[in-house]
Amino acid sequence: MDDTQAKKVIRETSAAYNIIAGLFSSTRDYVWNDVKPLLATVVPNTTTLDIGCGNGRLYQELAKNQVNYIGIDNADKLIDVAKEKYPAARFIASDMTKIPLQEGVADMIFSIASFHHLPTDDLRVRALREMKRLLKPEGRIVMLNWNLYSNWARSKGFSGDENGDFYIPWKDAKKQVLATRYYHGFMLEDLHDLAEQAGLMIERQYYSKDGKESSLGPGDNIVTVMRP
Repeated sequence: MDDTQAKKVIRETSAAYNIIAGLFSSTRDYVWNDVKPLLATVVPNTTTLDIGCGNGRLYQELAKNQVNYIGIDNADKLIDVAKEKYPAARFIASDMTKIPLQEGVADMIFSIASFHHLPTDDLRVRALREMKRLLKPEGRIVMLNWNLYSNWARSKGFSGDENGDFYIPWKDAKKQVLATRYYHGFMLEDLHDLAEQAGLMIERQYYSKDGKESSLGPGDNIVTVMRP
């Protein structure tokens, strides 16, 4: 995929989330079981970035520990929803490859089901380098990506091309397609290679199901913890 096509995919995916913002938010009022043990590692009174924050749902949990939370998303209407739901939090509309924050601001960075929307390795490495720039020396990046080769994904009929690119529709209650979003299907070694190119080390990585380590078939998501 060349740069022109990649930019088009990003615009279209952002536009898709703007179209479905209200419906999407209504399905994201809770924190996934695969995310809960990751949030438990956050130290109180530190700064956490939530990159690809959507409607800001992580804030409701992180605020319990007086965390300085900053949510970032490139879908303006989801940012509007987040600001309305959580007026005490800070939200920024921004691309994840160039975030308007100072270097070394974050103790921890979460990227929950957002990194997989980047359509090229170049953009993925740029995003990881940006996270590294924003991270304190002892900080951690905690990432969750859909496992698009899982039994669940296959049961939904999700099918990617030879490059691991998937186009997944969002349907309403009447099964009408409202929007289509781009996803990339990662294997564990793909994320390891990207982290290495960005100058990051993988501290822990595993397939996850219901908050527990799993394997390729049963695991709904891939959890990756990185450090500088």
